Amino acid sequence: MIKKRLVAVFTTLVIASLTITSFADNGVTSLSVAVLAPTTNAPAGAQGLAAFGFGDCFSTNAPNLHVGTIGLLVGTYSVSVTDVTGTNTYALGTFDVQLWSHDDWTNAMPSLAIGGGEFALPDGVSPTNIVSISISDSNTLVDLTGTFTSPTNAVPQLDEEILLTATNDAPTGTVGRASIETDEEDGNAAASVHVGTVGLLVGTYTVSVADETGTNIFPLGSFAVDIRTNQCEGGSWWTTNPVGRASFPLPDGLAATNVTTISVTDSNGVVDLVGDFTNATNTGYCAFAEHVALEPGLVCTNLQGNALLHLQQRRGKAHNQFALVAHGAPANQTLDLLVNGATAGTVRSNRRGDLKLNRLPKGINLLHVTTVQVRDPHGNIVFTANF
Repeated sequence: MIKKRLVAVFTTLVIASLTITSFADNGVTSLSVAVLAPTTNAPAGAQGLAAFGFGDCFSTNAPNLHVGTIGLLVGTYSVSVTDVTGTNTYALGTFDVQLWSHDDWTNAMPSLAIGGGEFALPDGVSPTNIVSISISDSNTLVDLTGTFTSPTNAVPQLDEEILLTATNDAPTGTVGRASIETDEEDGNAAASVHVGTVGLLVGTYTVSVADETGTNIFPLGSFAVDIRTNQCEGGSWWTTNPVGRASFPLPDGLAATNVTTISVTDSNGVVDLVGDFTNATNTGYCAFAEHVALEPGLVCTNLQGNALLHLQQRRGKAHNQFALVAHGAPANQTLDLLVNGATAGTVRSNRRGDLKLNRLPKGINLLHVTTVQVRDPHGNIVFTANF
């Protein structure tokens, strides 16, 4: 299982160079990442990746160091990390590099020298205090080194599809769908709305959306409804319908998560179709995922951690998840938990100042969560997670 997992990671490395997503795609939720660069002692082309994180998304276990390499010579290698002082170095253990081949690969690449493993830090050592890593061979020569960096906030990802409801002004049998989704472009979320209709009269229609205030209306653009004839599968019969389709970018300053309703209006200003993105019973599919870095408060400036909010609606049923991991909080303390500024319970940090949440208290609707904070007994904010 470990070998198969490493191969999946490093096949990506070979094909598309070294990428952090190789770990993310294989189930490691990373707190900090180091790209491993070769020293002059390493074979040409040697490289690697190291990440502090969890084998399963936000598990309750302490974060381990996941290491993977490619291109080193076959043999046994040692992993060491150094803390912020630059003088404290911790030997974590060893891993083996072996040749691995796969029948699906071409003769041009019959085998790869792959190695890696998972290592726990010594008791009392926090990942937030580790700044560098080195990989040494059996002759104590350092072959790979790297410096850890914390991830920046990921772009929120939203994908939601709803059914459009025909008004009394629409032709009988009119139906429609609308979706809103975000894609990441150069670190920014590019949001778009897609509309499809069947049964409207031939003509030009305008699409508008409203934000959560209910008073701000944003016209997105217009689309044409034409008669289209489609041959059904097998060619046994044909259908002819007035069909319209279009895609529109959201205006600057309007976040996809703030869009609440949509309307389709004809050239006379008559609304024919409406939809509500906040109505779960009218949602065919909805998925929202945001992974953010915690923002430390004034009392814990060195605090690090991440929070995850994942929302999914399918056919009116919710499958939502929240999780949070923090390092560097006040040790051995009971702290207040605030959701959207309101007290929602308490959390407890351990003797190392670590705390974890695998869920929010019962009764909190994750659909409405925008901020999660932790506050010390003196009223100071320890950290904030903004979604």
